[in-house]
Amino acid sequence: MTDVSAPGRSLVARARAIAAGAAVLLGMVACGSPDAETPAVPPGPTMLPAPYLKPIVGTRLVYDAFANVIVRADSWRVEFRDERGEMGARVGGFIPDNPKIPLALDAGLFAKLWPLRIGNALDIEAQRYPLIWRWHIAVIGTAHVVTQAGPFDCFLVEAVETPVVSTSNRPYTDVTRYWYAPSIGQVVRIDAERVGGPGAGAHRTAELVRVDAPGRASGAAPPARSGGR
Repeated sequence: MTDVSAPGRSLVARARAIAAGAAVLLGMVACGSPDAETPAVPPGPTMLPAPYLKPIVGTRLVYDAFANVIVRADSWRVEFRDERGEMGARVGGFIPDNPKIPLALDAGLFAKLWPLRIGNALDIEAQRYPLIWRWHIAVIGTAHVVTQAGPFDCFLVEAVETPVVSTSNRPYTDVTRYWYAPSIGQVVRIDAERVGGPGAGAHRTAELVRVDAPGRASGAAPPARSGGR
């Protein structure tokens, strides 16, 4: 498969530098200097821009680390239930949320990221009063990856998250990489690392094993709907 480690290293290195910098209020600057030199991204497959796709309610996504069933898909927000019955959500494809206390953010900014294409980037703040997080999300490349669910051409999206206002006096910096497959409208691989603050060095991964779509055989890729506009 295509080696996608280099672009990951470049932004992780920048995030570590961020984590070592001076705190702003109780948070930290979310990204490095815009003039900082970024190493070239290794070439991946040539891909057309990928529009945002809403999953079909009832779709079950089985990863090697967890499983979710989609229970609601409205515009930019997707809500799901895990195998323990706990509810979760994602906004704009890449920002995790709590459906019981939804984040307040400017959803219109997601138009800067979608349709996905190399170079698209988004800076956005999300608030759950009184806490505030800052996200820098960027499409840093493409890659052909082989997962347990099969081979996929993917956009590689990297999200750097730091708190601006936090209950902790030791703010963290998380870097999460998502391999998004437009062919099924899903993230097929996740790689997350805490690069600064409490728990620095913690690392978790997940890979898609199969998709169980309503009315289709187990493992079949579900149809996806355009949405978020």
